[in-house]
Amino acid sequence: ICEENNGRNFDNPLNAIEIDGCLHLRGEWYHTQCHVGDVIHLCSLSGTYATDKSALPVVLHSNPPEGSDMHDDLLLVVHPDVLISPTLVSEAVKCPRLSVLQSRLGSTGLSAKSAVIGTLRHDLFERCLQERDVSRRSAVLFIRQIIRDRAETLLGCGITKQSEAFSEVMK
Repeated sequence: ICEENNGRNFDNPLNAIEIDGCLHLRGEWYHTQCHVGDVIHLCSLSGTYATDKSALPVVLHSNPPEGSDMHDDLLLVVHPDVLISPTLVSEAVKCPRLSVLQSRLGSTGLSAKSAVIGTLRHDLFERCLQERDVSRRSAVLFIRQIIRDRAETLLGCGITKQSEAFSEVMK
């Protein structure tokens, strides 16, 4: 979010950020808490609507006026830099402290090979989403980092070779 003043962001001392368009919030969207400097994403749940800079200006309206597309599926996400896995959410429902401990400390004890590989694949998927890059080249780089980060877990389930771990995750 940038303050609009002749297309420049004056909070930036170098005045280097150009405003490419506007997102107008109307109806219930008007009350969304957005401030200068916030990171936002415009999302189309079905992928039907463009959500990149070329789509701007966009008007989000909870009760669109006559003649508007009444069936748009656009959402505004404020501060999207924190991804929470569905597993962590489900664990938090059962026991909030346990989910925090598991996310920070990882699993305790040895795990089955299939569970560990599933976790590595989940990590890969999450990393691809965070980086917004699902290319094979990037996936290979991400997997190598994930294998290094999870080396103890791999040893615990009996995978001792990096090549074996790599091929299992890439299947």
